[in-house]
Amino acid sequence: MTSTPFFSELGQVLMAGDVITDAEHIATYTRNTSGLARDVPGVVRPRDTEQVRRVVEAANRHKTPLYAFSRGRNWGMGSKLPVRSGCVLVDLSGMDRIIEVDDTFGYAVIEPGVTQRQLAEHLAKTNSRFFLDVTGSGADTSIIGNTMERGIAYNTLRIELLQQLQVVLGNGEVMETGFGHFADTKVQHLCRFGIGPGLDGLFAQSNFGIVTRATLRLVPNPEFQATFLLGLKDGARLGELFDAMRELTHKGLLESVVHVGNRRRSEITVTPIIYHYMKSLDPRTTRAQAAAVADSQLSGDWSAIGNIMGTRGHVLHAARRIRAALGGFGKFQVMTPGLRDVAKSALKVIPLRNTRIFLNAVEPLLKLTHGAPTNAALHSTYWTVSDTSPDPTDPDQGPGGILFCCPIVPMRADAVTRSMRTTEEIGRQFGFDIAVTLNLMHGMTLEGVVSLDYDKTDPERVTQAVAC
Repeated sequence: MTSTPFFSELGQVLMAGDVITDAEHIATYTRNTSGLARDVPGVVRPRDTEQVRRVVEAANRHKTPLYAFSRGRNWGMGSKLPVRSGCVLVDLSGMDRIIEVDDTFGYAVIEPGVTQRQLAEHLAKTNSRFFLDVTGSGADTSIIGNTMERGIAYNTLRIELLQQLQVVLGNGEVMETGFGHFADTKVQHLCRFGIGPGLDGLFAQSNFGIVTRATLRLVPNPEFQATFLLGLKDGARLGELFDAMRELTHKGLLESVVHVGNRRRSEITVTPIIYHYMKSLDPRTTRAQAAAVADSQLSGDWSAIGNIMGTRGHVLHAARRIRAALGGFGKFQVMTPGLRDVAKSALKVIPLRNTRIFLNAVEPLLKLTHGAPTNAALHSTYWTVSDTSPDPTDPDQGPGGILFCCPIVPMRADAVTRSMRTTEEIGRQFGFDIAVTLNLMHGMTLEGVVSLDYDKTDPERVTQAVAC
């Protein structure tokens, strides 16, 4: 690879400071949550589609491989790292314009650098009739980056909200998917499928082009909304629980994603949130005290959270049917924003200290279902190693190591049981207590969010994690 002429040429195209070749600056890009290493010769930061096109053309001329990312906050799956060494990073975070939000049809046209926080705040400021369905991965993660990796938000599969793409192909041509390439089209952002084959699927989880703009559907603000919580008493019945939820989905009663996490997931996610909330009230708070509060409120081996939206009548009817089907598996609660406020007020005078602390501490997590992004869950990325992190909003800077994988599992009792048994056996073999979340995907499959947490400053532990 001849990289120097490549960087020299782009120095004439990009803004000053947007061609990075010094080792110290590159190191800020290659630092990652997983403790992995790659050789990166440099970074380029285009600011618009034309500059991306010029970068790709220069890469062709100089035979320079490229690896593009939106914001690089892909925690546990490489952060900003390329899949292999030798690639120049294409940092798209500077392309951060919200180009259009349509409040009639409910869509947003955005660039790769637009974050969850940015779009959510824009929708709130304009009193939009729609909200952004968010993930728990942090307020400053890229919406397009997560969508193109087929991420799952709290209510939807994000890739299914994709309407249209603008892509710079590997030969430097700019392509519009769907109807986007027709002049004066009125349905570019409204109809996902144009004439002939749909091409947008080519660019999900691939490096066939660089997405420079996307149209995504938003979620209508519902008339009424409720969140249900279930603590599964007996982990041996996990497969039965998913059989029951599959049937509820087929009956149209479970319409959103339901997230089902094991005890380890709850421990590393909820306990540090409780700890920092208690610490704000009393600096003498210990980890053990926070863990005791979490243990008192998290009943069972697995915990499930789901959302019901629609008219008041629909939500209440669905909640009753869901309770009837799932209530026998463990502690079942239904919370609306109004009920949550009433409970918090009542707990000011009722001496249930642990419940009051728990509800106040985890409120940011409960608001995720309503489209309010938060960094609260990022505490889990360092909790195994330390009480604090140099920057809790940027896990790359902290001591905690995290590796994720996302298997797809049939939503059937025997498949779930076999998958979890295998996961636990592998964890024991390598000395890890594996955190697992299983997300419903339309009643047919589950996406497993399987993670290891460890000390990334320990080379031996990093090697064990990768092997696991």
